[in-house]
Amino acid sequence: MFEYYSLNDAIDLLRKYNNQPGVVAIHQLGKGSEGFEWNDDVKILYFMSENQGVCHWGIRLDGRDDPEVVVNVDKKGWTIAARSFTDFIHAWFFDAFAFQRRASFVTKK
Repeated sequence: MFEYYSLNDAIDLLRKYNNQPGVVAIHQLGKGSEGFEWNDDVKILYFMSENQGVCHWGIRLDGRDDPEVVVNVDKKGWTIAARSFTDFIHAWFFDAFAFQRRASFVTKK
């Protein structure tokens, strides 16, 4: 995750391709949002929420170099979204480009 955040425009790319205004800037990581403050018991670092505030993503801080990503839907608890942050980012952008491509085929006549 930290390698991704060190890339130029990393946060802007997440926002641009997936309509996610709630991407946490690196200097804001760990400060929480909308009730997702740091929790020592769970050790989840919140990093993004979707535009309607229903889904919130975080990484499980378990000492791994490439931690798993978890999602909390409607504040009902954290479940695994991806086995690693790398997998999450790859899937996120794949879905974004695949959806945009499908949408352009549907709208063009």
